[in-house]
Amino acid sequence: MPTHRAPEASIALLRHGFRWSDRIRSELPEGGDPDAVPARMLGRPAIVLRGPDGVRAFTDTELVRRRGAIPGAVGNVLFGRGAVHGLDDAEHVRRKALFVRATTPDSVRSLVDEVELRWLAAPRSWGPGREVAVEEEAVRVIGRAVLHWAGIQCPAEEADRVARRMAAIVDGFGVVGPANLEARWSRRRSDAWAARVIHCARRGEPAPRRGSLLELVAWWRDADGHLLPVRTAAVELQNVLRPTIAVARLVGFGARELVLARDWRARLRAERQE
Repeated sequence: MPTHRAPEASIALLRHGFRWSDRIRSELPEGGDPDAVPARMLGRPAIVLRGPDGVRAFTDTELVRRRGAIPGAVGNVLFGRGAVHGLDDAEHVRRKALFVRATTPDSVRSLVDEVELRWLAAPRSWGPGREVAVEEEAVRVIGRAVLHWAGIQCPAEEADRVARRMAAIVDGFGVVGPANLEARWSRRRSDAWAARVIHCARRGEPAPRRGSLLELVAWWRDADGHLLPVRTAAVELQNVLRPTIAVARLVGFGARELVLARDWRARLRAERQE
């Protein structure tokens, strides 16, 4: 009886982008488990997981080792050097607690409210008849909102520059070509900016708002009770800010679909009026 040859995931990723895992599952023989698909990644054995059990397995520190799992050329650009994504054991548990505390339901709700208020105000700055690039506008709106929510004080123009750099990191971290060079340049500039923010927060220039993300990160201690190095704290600060700003890509996708699907526009308009 012929056996199923594990597909090369890197090829599917390059050819199909976000739908790569769906493609691999479509080639699964009858009776196979779509929640745990054997595959290969750059020739090495791998498994493509999904579902509640897959999430639990992926976060099980007894099963998964993170250190060295992400190629430096990718991880150092996207996540930054020394980020939580490459830690294991007690060090990982302690650093992960920072993000759990930063993203409580009440905290996330306040961020959502901040973004909503800024979106409602944004059209007033567009002017009649002006064409707007939705993703670029979303970077600006979400960027300003998350920086204010985080307790980072900076002028609107600086907030926009910071947000654009973080968006550029997401745009180019895993590709070959000019976008990757821009992502690397943006990472260096973003790291330097975030390090200055942490340094000033620790000196009280100005003191971060009580209970803010900036206060939490600036004074977070590692498993040995030591303050995180400034550069490491700067990286982890960005690891809350950058993924939030990256939602702008989804906003752009959503806007495109609303142009194509008129029935959805009508349904959303009706919900807004209820």
